[in-house]
Amino acid sequence: KLDGEPAPNDDLDIQLVWLLALEDFGPEVTTHQLTSYWQRFQLVNWVEYGVATANMTQGMPAPLCGYYNNDYKHSCGSFIRSEIWACAAPGMPHMAVDYAISDSIIDHGDGEGTWAEVFTAAMGSAAFVIHNMAELVDIGQSYVPPSSAIWQAVQ
Repeated sequence: KLDGEPAPNDDLDIQLVWLLALEDFGPEVTTHQLTSYWQRFQLVNWVEYGVATANMTQGMPAPLCGYYNNDYKHSCGSFIRSEIWACAAPGMPHMAVDYAISDSIIDHGDGEGTWAEVFTAAMGSAAFVIHNMAELVDIGQSYVPPSSAIWQAVQ
């Protein structure tokens, strides 16, 4: 907005919350800690974000809060925030993937949205040191189960 107040941006907003959690808890940040920050700072309550928040309010921990009654668990909400994990673990895709899973299961549970974030976080992290696109795709795909739609789409 032009009056100095930024427009809400759920993707960036959540990444900033994750950055705060990393600053507060360090590289060993857990899903439980991310979930706590989600509940404290997350303002978006539509689609998968809203389902996860409602499930958390009912006492469901991750990954159940991202899985239960979530028609949006296969959506793109988490893969579009994978950049934070790639940047937090440059050149270390295994670490970026661990972070991505800890993040994505909160609002996507076992859905394809989680595998999409895993795929993009691994590629983004590896791209700090590898510049061959085919190799980056192979790295991303190596972290995704062959039974997933993400893996099959990449094939």
